[in-house]
Amino acid sequence: MNPSEAVAKRWAPHLSPTRDESEGRFDEASPTPPTPAQTEEALTSELRGHLLQIHGDKEIQGSDKAAAIGAAVVAALKRRGRFYHHRELKDFKTAMFFDSFGKRLSKLQSDSFLAWVSDLVCISRSDWRFPYIRTAMENAAIVDERSLGIIP
Repeated sequence: MNPSEAVAKRWAPHLSPTRDESEGRFDEASPTPPTPAQTEEALTSELRGHLLQIHGDKEIQGSDKAAAIGAAVVAALKRRGRFYHHRELKDFKTAMFFDSFGKRLSKLQSDSFLAWVSDLVCISRSDWRFPYIRTAMENAAIVDERSLGIIP
């Protein structure tokens, strides 16, 4: 088993976008549903907790740690919204993300989106790990089964 497979196997339960499918849904027995702000805050806190766990894991080193961070960010973004790509071009330049909390569709390569992600994960865009996050997001927008091809 190569190091990347070991990382994926170790962190799969934490990174799977479907592991908490029932979380965040309104329970009919509850008198009021959670507000979007509470849910957004909970997702952000959970993501930052996962990133701290990955960062503190001594068994993962170097680029494998950065790849695990990228995978965690993508999993969290999938819970916040959806990735899109241009159906005909299917390239990184047209890859997009719709944030269901902010009701905003952004190109992944736009400065505003990258700054937002940097702020969300508390990792500077100049940090050596940030290109791994960016690459993971772009790959998810193009090849992920939940990513949707559209004609903008």
